Amino acid sequence: MWKWDNLEVGLLVADLGTGVPTLKSLRTPVHAYFLDLLLTARRRAQLTQQQLADLLGKPQSFVAKYEGGERRLDVIEFLHLAQFLGIDAARTMRQLIKFKESQDKSARGKPAQEKPVGARGGKSREGSRSGRTGPGWRLGVDAAKK
Repeated sequence: MWKWDNLEVGLLVADLGTGVPTLKSLRTPVHAYFLDLLLTARRRAQLTQQQLADLLGKPQSFVAKYEGGERRLDVIEFLHLAQFLGIDAARTMRQLIKFKESQDKSARGKPAQEKPVGARGGKSREGSRSGRTGPGWRLGVDAAKK
């Protein structure tokens, strides 16, 4: 069983059996920002998911899954990806660090909000199998409201 350590940022979870903290990065604001940077870079390089996958020697689903937030990229995969997209990996990491610091500052500055009794939490997986609520999950946009 897992417990959220920090509900505001949503990064650290702990196994209640062992109490050992574990990093959770999928579907956090920083992860969404990273995905948006990569998606923008692929579009600027005028590559389709299939073309990029071919360059990487991976199936198209590899690109679709990391762009959709279903899969993480490890450091080596990111370096290869940056090379094919023509982006500076170090600069991208600096952008991520700056974004994360701004998120941390805003999370510290906000008081914890209490939810009314019976209010739904927003962590529901009813919307889809992947837990996202629609195509705009990264930007907080509900596709039905467009």
